[in-house]
Amino acid sequence: MARRTSYSPNTALIAGEGRARKYQSGFAAEGAEAFTKGFLSTYEAGLAEKNKRDAKLDAAISKLNINSWHAMEAGANKQNVKIWARNQKDEYARLSEIYDKTKDRDIRDQMDAIEHAFVNLDSNIKGFTEETKLYVTAIDEKQLATKDSYKEYADLFDNIFTGSGEFSIEDNGGISFDGNNYSDITGKWNTINNTTPTHLLKTNLKAGEVGLSGKLFDRSGNKLSIKESIDASGPEATQALATQDLTGDDKYTIDEIGEVGDLSFKGMWESGNMNKKFYEDFPRVQDGGDSEWMWDKANSGKLSNLIAEYYTDVNEWTYSKNKAIYDIETPKTPNANDSKNKGNYKLGQGGRMYNPATGKDTWVGYKYADGTLQYDDEASLAAIKEHKEFPDAFQNIYKPIMDMSNLTSMSDPGKKGYNIVDGATGELILGEDNKPIFISIDEATRNTYGKTDIDDSKI
Repeated sequence: MARRTSYSPNTALIAGEGRARKYQSGFAAEGAEAFTKGFLSTYEAGLAEKNKRDAKLDAAISKLNINSWHAMEAGANKQNVKIWARNQKDEYARLSEIYDKTKDRDIRDQMDAIEHAFVNLDSNIKGFTEETKLYVTAIDEKQLATKDSYKEYADLFDNIFTGSGEFSIEDNGGISFDGNNYSDITGKWNTINNTTPTHLLKTNLKAGEVGLSGKLFDRSGNKLSIKESIDASGPEATQALATQDLTGDDKYTIDEIGEVGDLSFKGMWESGNMNKKFYEDFPRVQDGGDSEWMWDKANSGKLSNLIAEYYTDVNEWTYSKNKAIYDIETPKTPNANDSKNKGNYKLGQGGRMYNPATGKDTWVGYKYADGTLQYDDEASLAAIKEHKEFPDAFQNIYKPIMDMSNLTSMSDPGKKGYNIVDGATGELILGEDNKPIFISIDEATRNTYGKTDIDDSKI
């Protein structure tokens, strides 16, 4: 008999499977919940860490600024700076992420280099912007020296300061123009030398006054004063001075010679018409030489010496011209027996007197020469005794003063003496402490009085 197959549901099995599915479902739900909570916790922690890193990076990048960028005029340079800064910041961010993970010192060094590059570029842009203003102002006010004194960069400066001025930017923040690093060329253009010409004009005026008074011309003191002023201005200013025509006339004419161009030292030297003493070290242009030696700083000392010699010659010519006027207008002493000329003698010690302007004993000769009184030392002595103002043989002016630096009591009047005004410049003579020198009564007497080698025949 065939077995009968039942199609009735197995309720026991179904109930068991239901319980299994319920258990599995509960397990899955609980696992999902646990997983989700763990993931969110990890994600939030990671996000917080990322935000922390981003904030730290933003703070670091915020230091990478170019403040002078805002002062730049719109154009190629400003755009180039913007692109350079963006690229450098991107690289800095990349390096910063690596460093946070590795703490690699080499990576930190690369980050430091970028920080330094931003500071360097900011400084270069600021310097270039300011120098452009100075250069343009010098042109407008006619203070720019001739290109001869900085000819190596003359055309370049005209282009970068008054032309396009476009520069390229190095990785280290340096800027360059046509391959010339700005740090190597900045400041190598010259303005005219205003200080020394003022001093030269003072010495020339003083030389003329001495000539009109019939006194002696102190050539050595004059030259020393001029050379010290030139040397104090520096090599570049000396070169600029060589190109300056103090007459302001670019087409000066001398009757015996004709048109000589300008009367700057350079112009006169190149003309070949100066005294042969000016061509002893450097041959004339006409003899195959050139003025290129003037722009070599190694020759700065020789250049300043020759310029001082040149302007001393000019001052002596002014003196001689005015001395001739004095000689014409001032009657000569009739003869050697005139009572005014009795007792001629060498001034000072053997004809030499101390010049406080130069710090040297200088030859002055006899009291009288060719019937003319050269220096009245007796009148100076009388002024000293009364503590009054007087000139010495070099036209330095002794100004009476009381030295109050070493008073012993309230009733102490101080020490009598003199400050001295330089006869060549009209300015007070200063000591090593940069204060006016003080000459005592005894020192003033020794500087200005002394009879030696009495000889009436020298009158």
